[in-house]
Amino acid sequence: MKKHLISNLLLVSVVFVLFGCTKDETEKEEAPDTEIVITVEDFATAIDENEENETSLGTVTASANEGDITFSIKSQTPDGAVSINPTTGELLIADNTAFDYEANTEITGVIEAKVDTETEDINFTITINDVLDSSLVITSDSAFTIEENAASGTVIAVVTATTDSNEALVFSMESVTVDGAIEIDSSTGEIRVVDSSLLDFETLPEIITTIVVTLENTDIIFAQEITIGLIDVIEALTASTFAGSTEGT
Repeated sequence: MKKHLISNLLLVSVVFVLFGCTKDETEKEEAPDTEIVITVEDFATAIDENEENETSLGTVTASANEGDITFSIKSQTPDGAVSINPTTGELLIADNTAFDYEANTEITGVIEAKVDTETEDINFTITINDVLDSSLVITSDSAFTIEENAASGTVIAVVTATTDSNEALVFSMESVTVDGAIEIDSSTGEIRVVDSSLLDFETLPEIITTIVVTLENTDIIFAQEITIGLIDVIEALTASTFAGSTEGT
C-alpha cells in the first residue's frame, strides 16, 4: 500500500514539474519583443572656411531605449565634404576644399542613426564663415579737375577699387575742405557737385577730401586723399560790369 502511495505521489510531482516547465517556456515564447525607439535632434553649426581635414565639427545627438546606435552619412552636398564616426557620432571635415566660402556657403546632408533594423534620419547644416584675407585697393586717380560753378549733380569723377572678396564695396568721405560742396555715392563711387556756388576758383582753387572704401560687413577699409582742382572760368562781361569799368575813365 505504501509503495503504491509513494508511486502515485512521485507521478503527481513529475506531472506538476513538467506542466510548470511547459507553462514557463510558453510564457517566455509569447512575451512580446520591446520596440526600439531612437530619438534624434537635427544638427547645425558654423565654422570658418579653410580649416584642416579631420577638424571636429561637433557630435550629433541621438539616443535609443535599447541597443547601440551606429551612425553613417546617408547623403551630403557637396559630396565627400564630411565624415562621421560610426560609434560616437562625431562629424569631421573630410575634404577641406569644400569648406571654401567662395565655393560653398554651407554644407548640408542627412545622417542615418541605426539600431538593428530601426533607423532615424538626422538633418545637418554646417554654415561656412567667410575669412577675409582679401586685398582692397583704390585704383582710380588721386587728382581730378572740374570747372568752377559746375551745376549741381555734375559728376566730377568715379572712384574705383578692387578686391578679391565677394563683399560689396561701400564708398564714403571722411573729410572735405569745403563742407557741402560735393558728395560721393556710397554704391557707385561717383563724386558729384552738391552746391555749385561753393565751387568758386577765386575763393578756393581746389577741394581736398579723403575717400574711404569699406568692404561691407567687415572692418577692412582703404583710404585715399584726393584733390579736385577748380578750373577758372572767365565770366562773361555784363552791361553793368562794362559801365562800372568806364566810370573811372
